[in-house]
Amino acid sequence: MKPYRGINYFLLSASKYISPYWVTMRQANELGGHIRNGEESTPIVFWKVDDACDDAEDASVNDRRHKARRRFLLRYYRA
Repeated sequence: MKPYRGINYFLLSASKYISPYWVTMRQANELGGHIRNGEESTPIVFWKVDDACDDAEDASVNDRRHKARRRFLLRYYRA
């Protein structure tokens, strides 16, 4: 498990809670805990840059005719 950083650190520290520990609903359930009625979740941002290679048509594995492009993955979750 990694600590939150970047925008997530800012979002979580700007909340009304003092504790630095956060879990998703799934994590709380797996640990035997629960979420109190009326509690609200906080958005968490996940992003990643992936270098994907698109092989050209009819190109062999050793052929260098391929395009390298970057894919950006952005998702958000509620903690």
